[in-house]
Amino acid sequence: PAPGTGAVDPTWAPTINNTVRAVAISGSQVYLGGTFNVINGETASRLARVSASGTGALDATFDPVINGSSVTNLLATGSRLFAGGQFAAVSDRTVAGFAAFDLTPPTIAITSPANGAQFDFGQQVTVAFTCEDEGGVIGSCIGTQASGAALDTNASGTHTFTVKATDESGNPAERSVTYTVAAAPPEPT
Repeated sequence: PAPGTGAVDPTWAPTINNTVRAVAISGSQVYLGGTFNVINGETASRLARVSASGTGALDATFDPVINGSSVTNLLATGSRLFAGGQFAAVSDRTVAGFAAFDLTPPTIAITSPANGAQFDFGQQVTVAFTCEDEGGVIGSCIGTQASGAALDTNASGTHTFTVKATDESGNPAERSVTYTVAAAPPEPT
């Protein structure tokens, strides 16, 4: 269909087993609240996140457990999602009908190795990176090697160093840099 005609997008069609009472949009994600407990054949307890593009696939990484009958109101601000309704708890926290969710992924700073760095074969380099989260607490921050450990420079060529982080709300982040290790010096004969 042509843009702006009002025609329904035939490919975006999440299958929901009960009523949707609230919708909020944040970036490329659509948040749904209601009385449902299954979307696209997967468990989604009254609050879910689906993609705004494609088929409307359920994002299984956003999985709050709503203890109550319905989510009736949603507001997405970019960094937060606010939900209201008839529920007494979300996952393991008592919330009495109103809850806020952190939508901001952690930030990752890799200071060593620097992106594009070049090292001699066997050069001693210490890995350094940090993970922070403005909306909550870091749950995990894991690099290809631990911060403070020695970087592996015993293989020549181009390598990738990656750090993955998740905050306590389950928001993931990943950052990678590449570095090059020069060929090993020739062995004396």
